[in-house]
Amino acid sequence: MTREEENSDLRRDLDRLMGGEIGTYTQIYERLYSPLFRYALSKLRSRELATDLTQDVFMRVFEKIKAGQVKEISKSYFFRSIQNSIIDHWRSKDRLVIRDEELIAKEADRTGESMKTENTGLLRAIKEELGKLKDAEREAIELRYFGELEIEEIADIMGKSEVAIRQLCSRGIKKIRENKSSIEKYL
Repeated sequence: MTREEENSDLRRDLDRLMGGEIGTYTQIYERLYSPLFRYALSKLRSRELATDLTQDVFMRVFEKIKAGQVKEISKSYFFRSIQNSIIDHWRSKDRLVIRDEELIAKEADRTGESMKTENTGLLRAIKEELGKLKDAEREAIELRYFGELEIEEIADIMGKSEVAIRQLCSRGIKKIRENKSSIEKYL
């Protein structure tokens, strides 16, 4: 199934959920859990914490839908919710959360999804290069490649235009390519 077909099916399920078909929530959960979890894991040190925050987001969204507090729902809504949960966690802990690329590689390997890699050294080098980018560039790239989101979805989440998101991704990737010496040894 192509990404466009998957997004179309998800949109249909989201519309059915908003129409009162609560049973579709399980299908939405199954489709969105993995990309939301990977995104949370790319931001946090703990697999357990990423799991907890991802599950909490689904529970909160479901409760809001049942209470009629959500007028329109989209994939972007879930990603904004996980972003907010991560920010809330950082604020409540009043500390910098260090990213653990080995956890990301293990999860990708466990799920057998697109981030699967045998070489955690390469992933570590890529994460190091991502850490050198401006926050907005890094965020756009992480949403694009860890969260597997489309440009328009990232624009919605970050509150920027699609052109701005394309520029952020392009500039970030260009900077990574220019500084690829730490990555080259793994290629």
